[in-house]
Amino acid sequence: MASIYKKQGGNVWYYNISFNGKRYRGSTKTTDKKTAQQIANSIETDISRQKHGLPILNNKNKNIFKNVFNEYLNNLTCSESTKNRDISSSKNFMPIFEDKEISQINAIDIKNYQLKRKLEILSMPKNIRKRESEISFKSVNN
Repeated sequence: MASIYKKQGGNVWYYNISFNGKRYRGSTKTTDKKTAQQIANSIETDISRQKHGLPILNNKNKNIFKNVFNEYLNNLTCSESTKNRDISSSKNFMPIFEDKEISQINAIDIKNYQLKRKLEILSMPKNIRKRESEISFKSVNN
């Protein structure tokens, strides 16, 4: 069972969970005891589900590639041109990866994407005035 406690002199509740001989501790980030107990119970459930190979119920869409990429763009501290470059380059990989969970994207998926893009580049007409046809393999690899 998940237990909660306060650190000496503090207002925030912390959880203490033992599962299969391993201890999990952390902050519930709340000062309300009832909410803290609910959070601790939820964390315990998530740990149990994860250990048994089941999906975490409250984690839907949290680590979906599209959401993570958008968060990356929102937190980017650089010039507008760099941000626009990242947005522009995402038009090619976003349709492939956007609905995938980050943990489900592996090296084979990335290599397949790179190969697909390289084949697209090779099939493009070589016209100096058309920027799309001047994409290098280096850009695809990046």
